[in-house]
Amino acid sequence: MAGCRIRSEHEIRKIPPALVNAHQVAHAHAESIVTDARAKIFWGENAEKVRAFLLSKNVGDKEAQELIAALLEERAESIRADGVKKLWLGGLFALAPVAYFLFYRFAGDMELKIFSGLVVLGVVGVTRIVSGLRMILRPQTVTGDLSN
Repeated sequence: MAGCRIRSEHEIRKIPPALVNAHQVAHAHAESIVTDARAKIFWGENAEKVRAFLLSKNVGDKEAQELIAALLEERAESIRADGVKKLWLGGLFALAPVAYFLFYRFAGDMELKIFSGLVVLGVVGVTRIVSGLRMILRPQTVTGDLSN
């Protein structure tokens, strides 16, 4: 194959934009719009602002509403998953002082300083349980960024 050579990636990037398939460009552009909308929803931006963003990018009103509904459901699922994690961790925290108390009730010689620290951990656990339950039952009440 004397006349055939492999182009380097640098040479491929020099192809004029007019030769690029218009469908591929439109598809890549649509994917970036959806990615931006998803990021805005997950960062806690108002659905109306995201709708305005989509409309400014020439997305139809019906498609924008459907996309926003799907993204809000995806956000709710993510919040519920975080709520389950908080619920389990809070349960473990809340059980720590109970387990310590029951163990040393039968073994004797309980350290009051350690037990009081575990009671504080138990209170933190109860607050995590309540927060986790709120996230599971009412994910739309969680506002702000979901990055943490």
